[in-house]
This record gives sequence, structure tokens and C-alpha cells, in this order.
Amino acid sequence: FSDYPAKCRVLTKAVDQANAGYIFEGIGAPTGSDTLAYHHYGGLVFAYNTSVVRMWAPDKNNENNHGYIEFVWDGWGGPDGEKNSQASNNAEIGRA
Repeated sequence: FSDYPAKCRVLTKAVDQANAGYIFEGIGAPTGSDTLAYHHYGGLVFAYNTSVVRMWAPDKNNENNHGYIEFVWDGWGGPDGEKNSQASNNAEIGRA
């Protein structure tokens, strides 16, 4: 690209568990933090420039490895919720 795209959408598709086959649109930010020892959190973080779309998946930090690419917990996704560490990812770039 010679200039910044007008829009970038990042989509993730669950590949296992009850949400297998469902597509989630990235929001570009995590839904929590790994600061608490047993705190579950998730979200695919992404950023882009004129030539590259980068994606970051949650990773172990502060001895907490409860980060997931897709995370729908109690109250949103059923009594036990859903968390996925593996997903198929796709970026769509749009021009104005």
C-alpha cells in the first residue's frame, strides 16, 4: 500500500469446542489482564500499517497462562463459557 487503508478487519474462526465454525470479529484489544493468578482473559490484538497486518495472541506472563484468542465466559456463552487457544485468522483491508 502507498497509504494507510481506510479500514482493517481481523476475523477469527473457532476451530474446536462448542463455538467451532463461528467467526468472531477482532476488536484490537484484550478483554482483561493476566495480572491475577487465575484470571481468564482473551482477545486477539492487531495493528496495521501501510504494508503489514500484525496479530498477537495472549501468551503466558506473570505465571498466568489463561489467555485465549477467543474468550466468551459465564453469562455470555453459557454456564461454562468457551475459550479457544487455536483459531483460523484472516485480515480484510479496505480502501476509502
